[in-house]
Amino acid sequence: MLLFANECSGWAKTVCPIDHHMCSQWQRFLLHQSGALYAVRIANAWDVHKALAAVAIMPIATALSGLAVVVPKRASYTVLGRALAFETLAKAEGWDVLKLEAGGQSYAGGLAAAHAFAEAASGIDGVFCVADYMALGFLDGLRFDHNVKVPEDLKVVGYDDIPQSSWKAYDLTTIAQSREELSEVTMRLLLDRLETPEAPPHEVITGVTLVQRGSTAG
Repeated sequence: MLLFANECSGWAKTVCPIDHHMCSQWQRFLLHQSGALYAVRIANAWDVHKALAAVAIMPIATALSGLAVVVPKRASYTVLGRALAFETLAKAEGWDVLKLEAGGQSYAGGLAAAHAFAEAASGIDGVFCVADYMALGFLDGLRFDHNVKVPEDLKVVGYDDIPQSSWKAYDLTTIAQSREELSEVTMRLLLDRLETPEAPPHEVITGVTLVQRGSTAG
């Protein structure tokens, strides 16, 4: 029996039956070689996504008018979950939410989103970018191409806490997840399953941390 880890967004979920349609080609090869019956999967539960959205909204909660969420055109299940949770929770709190789909999950995608934002946005005070690389491109596009000041005119939050997010040029408020903790949880689940194959599935949820920086200051 093989157990594999499929990292998504920072939430360690259950040891569960494998859906072969959801496996990558590499994963399907491993499953074929091992005859695996179960997988350890790092996944996203909807209630956890709502908690994530709450963290993302916190630093831009002083918004007076509306919020926006930046998503790549071809987004993964994980990224779509972040965006959907943010939209749902923000709307429940009474804010309008503009969804901007532009480019890929990359710096270039963030630049494209900045241009789309400049053309479409009106009365938006805060933006959640579903990935830091997009957030960096978004910040540069706003500042250098559209003369938007961050955080004076707009507050921006990213996700992943990549090293570049702490650079003084960006000083990006973001959401961090511990890959070390995810690895430890995955290994523990794997070893538990190997030791007790008949044990019922269980769920372990790992936390995230809001890293507040200059992109939401003031």
